[in-house]
Amino acid sequence: MRRRPPIRPAGVTAAVVAVAALVTGCTVGPSSRPPLATYGQQPTTVTSASPSARPTGPGGSGQQADPLSWGSCPSDLATESVDGVAFTLECAHLPVPGSYTESGSGSEDLAVVRARTDKTPADAPNLVLLSGDPGANGTAQIADLAGALPADLRAGHAIVTLDLRGTLPTNPRMDCLRSDTLQEVLAPPTDPSDPDQAAAIGTLSTALTYDCGDEVGTTITDFGTVNAADDLDTLRAALGDDRLQFVGQGFGATLGAVYANRYPGRVQRLVLDSPTDPAASLTDTALARAIALESALDDYADQCAADSCALGADPKKYVTELIATLGDTGGSAGGLLMTGGSVLLLLSRELGDPEGWPQLTKALAAADGGNGDLHPMMALLLRDLGLDDDRHLLESNIAYTCNDAGQRLSEASLAQNAAAAKKKAPVFGAFLIGQAGLCSDWPTAVLPLGRVTGAGAPPILVAGSNADPISPYSGVQSVVSQLSSAQLISWQSGAHGTFPASSCVGNAVQSYLIDGTEPAAGLLCPP
Repeated sequence: MRRRPPIRPAGVTAAVVAVAALVTGCTVGPSSRPPLATYGQQPTTVTSASPSARPTGPGGSGQQADPLSWGSCPSDLATESVDGVAFTLECAHLPVPGSYTESGSGSEDLAVVRARTDKTPADAPNLVLLSGDPGANGTAQIADLAGALPADLRAGHAIVTLDLRGTLPTNPRMDCLRSDTLQEVLAPPTDPSDPDQAAAIGTLSTALTYDCGDEVGTTITDFGTVNAADDLDTLRAALGDDRLQFVGQGFGATLGAVYANRYPGRVQRLVLDSPTDPAASLTDTALARAIALESALDDYADQCAADSCALGADPKKYVTELIATLGDTGGSAGGLLMTGGSVLLLLSRELGDPEGWPQLTKALAAADGGNGDLHPMMALLLRDLGLDDDRHLLESNIAYTCNDAGQRLSEASLAQNAAAAKKKAPVFGAFLIGQAGLCSDWPTAVLPLGRVTGAGAPPILVAGSNADPISPYSGVQSVVSQLSSAQLISWQSGAHGTFPASSCVGNAVQSYLIDGTEPAAGLLCPP
């Protein structure tokens, strides 16, 4: 581990303290389109392993927990979704060990919430829902999460979610980065194939590690997906359920895959929407996502040009010149520094949401090639990353990303990988390799992820968009190939997340969760 650099003057406004996000998207494999599937095949009914023959995975036969003590929720917790769906909420706290493998490791206290509509029976089965990056969608978002589900699904299930370990408000200790470190993460180097920029990534990694290490201590390695999967099974036990019904999207889907591998005998029905490959290295993940983002940028530029957008006749040229003009020095954006790296962060999030492209175009156009108003881009970036509500997602995502990965990059290796990636993905390749380098000085992973098989689990549905730049399709395919009972649903789309955005995927998921019916093999949903 490098020596901690001297503390620099903050040099940014106090608002930076409320700004936090790590965007090293965890995906693997270049996007590829699946062969067209034929429709009309008869669905099959899901068969589950009998309790007497329940398979046992790495996590054992299952966790034990006292029943949850449900009570009223905080008064500021929304009970109505943005679409006007009203819920009755119950809240509880779930105690879990700091480490499942080391005695005397202390404990964490995870907030849990359960939502029912006025049509949901009191004895309705539980459906656990986790969406997005760690901390992005927790108990505070329960009404919107449940409200986005199809009406029949939420009417027949009690919807449950929790705040994962290492996320606010569950664990305030993860509020651990200094304001100048936060600013540097929001304006990272654009091209670490240059040795000086690779060294800057190394210095930033050192600062990240020391900031959080000084604040959190040795338990910093406890915040990862393996422990979160064990927490998920503890939740299952505390809910009084013999087996788990679960829908995960993005990171939630990856967590579900790890859960199936650790507790195959405790799986009832799992839907994994846009997972990433737990066995992929940081650099493989970064390269795969960079390649997918290049294609997404081309699609965005083509659509923008066809609509006579404000970026001119060649929108891609406008974007790449904006990144180069801002470079690593950038300009002021509402008291924060907006650089070329900041623009790349923004694009890496927005390109997976085609419905948001018009707003992205407005923000890019306002920058006037780097000589205009940079604040709209920064405001959009902060909104996309959930950085305007003081949830400190940055620390949570750093912890999960680095604790899940066995790979650590030296400065020389970082520069070499960035140079190779730039040849395959000129806009995003080197930059995303640099994001992978943020883990360089993090402590060695205690429970790194690897291949998942879920041997003996009942059928599991895995869904993915075949042009998704956030969770590239080949990563979804890799998860399917590893899980012994996975069935793939593909959506012809560039959007990140398929359910419930695609009605075709939604119908298949509802039939599976409500009736226990699998979709036709190889189902390919239209745009």
